[in-house]
Amino acid sequence: IAGHRRRRAAVLAGLSKIPAVIRKLSDDEAIIAMVDTNLQREKLLPSEKARSYKAKLEAMKRQGKRIDLTSCQLGTKYRADEKMAENNTDSARQIQRYIRLNNLIPTLLDLVDEEKIKLIPAVELSFLPINIQEALIEAMTLKSKKSISLKEAKTLMHKMITEMEQGKIVKNSNKKVGEWMDEWISNYLPNIEETTRVGYKTKIRCYIKPAIGDIYLKSLKTEHIQRMIND
Repeated sequence: IAGHRRRRAAVLAGLSKIPAVIRKLSDDEAIIAMVDTNLQREKLLPSEKARSYKAKLEAMKRQGKRIDLTSCQLGTKYRADEKMAENNTDSARQIQRYIRLNNLIPTLLDLVDEEKIKLIPAVELSFLPINIQEALIEAMTLKSKKSISLKEAKTLMHKMITEMEQGKIVKNSNKKVGEWMDEWISNYLPNIEETTRVGYKTKIRCYIKPAIGDIYLKSLKTEHIQRMIND
């Protein structure tokens, strides 16, 4: 669970014995202990913190602790992060921000690790759908942008959403609505409360997929959605 580097150092030093503590832990207790140990490292990439905090939250949730995974970028209740912030250099709000990074596509997350996108702008971008994040990367490439500020992140975010609503951005056009919904479930639902997650999955499985799941995104029209609502 912990002490891998110390054990390796002992082997290199020619030691045949090292002090160790043996504990009987459940899988979730082991995950929490491992994450706590990793977080003590001096230098951690934002992506490493994001994955570590998320893993710990999920383990705490399975242990039955109350968790509201709604983001607190705008200020919402969130109890597990306060527990995690105890004896931690990161505040509860900062922990929430790191967890939000798990909603970024890999290319954007790499830019955060490279310090080309700061944490706060990255959190803003994490609320964008995957297709808009991909379009954002393309826009940054075309404009030869190597970094992005909070103000630019908000401006680009609103611009991309407006263009999507106007039909100017069509990404993943060869995917069907059902396939896109599967991606949405995989990338968004892990970060919300359990009861809400179950409700969304049920509605998607029972209503959305049967009605419009086989329609291609590029062919989806308002009347398709209205017909589904009417039925």
